[in-house]
Amino acid sequence: MFLAEFNQAPSEQLKTLLKNCVHIPAWAEKIISARPYSSKASLLEYAEQLSQMWSWQEIEIALSTHPKIGERQAKKQLNAKEQHFSNQEQAGISLDEKTQQALLQGNLDYEQKFGFIFLIKAAGLSSEEILKKLHERLQHDLAIEKVMVHEQLVEVKLFHAETHELIATATTNPDGRVSDFGIKDFAEGAYQLEFEIAPYFLSHQIKTFFPRVCIQFFIEDINQHYHIPLLISPFAYSTYRGS
Repeated sequence: MFLAEFNQAPSEQLKTLLKNCVHIPAWAEKIISARPYSSKASLLEYAEQLSQMWSWQEIEIALSTHPKIGERQAKKQLNAKEQHFSNQEQAGISLDEKTQQALLQGNLDYEQKFGFIFLIKAAGLSSEEILKKLHERLQHDLAIEKVMVHEQLVEVKLFHAETHELIATATTNPDGRVSDFGIKDFAEGAYQLEFEIAPYFLSHQIKTFFPRVCIQFFIEDINQHYHIPLLISPFAYSTYRGS
């Protein structure tokens, strides 16, 4: 659907469309009521801002309709549009018998421990990477997992600064660090890091003046190590090149 069509489409049609993305009616209604949008970017930015305010109760409802990672039977219960989104998200997952059994057992262990399904941004991840992350998160307590699911740990995106092409995404660990973006080949040039910090402060019920911090930097020598700390408070931040 083009932006012009989205701006003019009947509300009920858009509710169905947005429900295929995530089953949170209040989120969809606010997006629809804020039309018209001047650009696709403004629509997506507003949708992302609203997602940062989801309550845990809303997330639990959405999780109840989300297919489990690697489970064929769960996907069969989705409508055609939802299956399309799910197939795109889980495109890198191998469904050989060994992998499927490992994911199934991991999902069962996770759901038994936390009371809700394992949720991860699977796009771009292999089956082995998802299994590794699943086993890591099984070591968390409930409070940490709620933060992980709600994306209240800071999501960091790495862009080409000149083209704003998304290169990679990562989520900080409980220590607030991202050790590796998983990129094999860097080239010299300008880059930009975007830190989505509003969800972190929201999880601690703290208002912040800076919902997002963008840092541009230049890589001159791809053989060097680049460490870029971000020191953040609700009303100020600073950064520098670390050693």
